[in-house]
Amino acid sequence: MDSPAASPWRPRTGCARPAGRILVLALLTLAVVTAEAGGLRCDACKQPITATYRIFDHKNLHESCYLKYYALRCAYCNREITGPYMAYEGNNLHRECYLKRFARYCSICERPIVGEYIHNTWGDAVCAVHVGEFPACEFCGRLRADKLTGRGTRYRDGREICGVCYATAVRRAEDARPLLDSVKSILRRYGIATGLPFEFHLVDRGQMASLTPATGRSSWGYTELKRRGGLFRWLQSEKIDMYILDGMPRVVFMRVAAHELMHVWLFEHASLEMDHMLVEGSCEYAAYLALSEMADPLARFDLDNQKSNEDLAYGAGFRSVSGYVSKVGLENWLGYLRSNLDPPW
Repeated sequence: MDSPAASPWRPRTGCARPAGRILVLALLTLAVVTAEAGGLRCDACKQPITATYRIFDHKNLHESCYLKYYALRCAYCNREITGPYMAYEGNNLHRECYLKRFARYCSICERPIVGEYIHNTWGDAVCAVHVGEFPACEFCGRLRADKLTGRGTRYRDGREICGVCYATAVRRAEDARPLLDSVKSILRRYGIATGLPFEFHLVDRGQMASLTPATGRSSWGYTELKRRGGLFRWLQSEKIDMYILDGMPRVVFMRVAAHELMHVWLFEHASLEMDHMLVEGSCEYAAYLALSEMADPLARFDLDNQKSNEDLAYGAGFRSVSGYVSKVGLENWLGYLRSNLDPPW
């Protein structure tokens, strides 16, 4: 299958807001003194000061002039700020006003975030300390915490899956086959149809490890062509086995199925000596076609990962195939695969 996707989590420092927003704790320096004889005048209104006055920013001010012209006011409640305050996005705020109006709250502990935090592509923000407390889901990357993604579980082979992904997990062959047929129908509409029979197997990680040395997302699916028989082709027999990892959420199962079905199509219509980058890039493009028809956040997450995947075959290969298809069209892409071994780029 494809290489591991980038983590959806991004570290942030400061308040729980996107990069570019600044939060600091400031302290207002202000002195209140009593006027003495000597003709002291207010630096704002130039009138004599005869009672208690303020010294602010090296200026002598009547109390009323200070409040009118110089007093620091909270941008949220408009009341005077007289002690420590929060400076956020160019606004001066009482701490309580910042927490009430601007602070983001941790999706796990539900407390306001004012220090380091982690932000992901799903829109979640959590205190950084929680990252070591909860395991990450293998399929969406979110933390497996009750308040964030539901309880979820850990499979016997060690895989972690959050409650959101577990809700649609494909764990039985009888549930997998209708989804496999659905993906076949999607690809058939794009001209990717195969008449080759194959045996489908839903396997756990241990069984998959015995078939391929790949790890991570690369081990989510594997399709194998076996040839048996004599020296001449007409005496040979072929057998295709498709293996897909069990327990994956429905969307991930279907994208893996599309990738593996493209391998079957290539076994039938193309050379087994085809360039590896062209093969895997084409299979990833078939997965892209299937994902594009799914109105599911997990499908969009996977599509984003395809665009940023740094793997040479699965990432760069997919993007190269995608660019080629955008130039020549689907039919010409499939025609190229039928008669060429090397990439067209």
